[in-house]
Amino acid sequence: MPVLAEWEDLAEREERVGIHPGDPILLSPDYRVDQVSSRYLCRSSFARLAQETKRNYTDDYCLFFDFLWGV
Repeated sequence: MPVLAEWEDLAEREERVGIHPGDPILLSPDYRVDQVSSRYLCRSSFARLAQETKRNYTDDYCLFFDFLWGV
C-alpha cells in the first residue's frame, strides 16, 4: 500500500517501544497516537488482562476520552 511505504520498519518500531500484536493503541481525534495512554495500555497491569477484557475496557476509554476532548 502506498500509504505504508514509509512504514516498512513498523514491526521493529512496535517491538522497540513494547507494542505487541493485539495491544490497543489510542488515537486523539486528530489521529495522533496518545503516547501516555498507549503506554499505560501496553505496560501496566492492564496489559495482563484477557484480550476480550482489554477490548471492552478500551472501547469505554475511547468514549470517555472523546467526551473529555470535546469539553
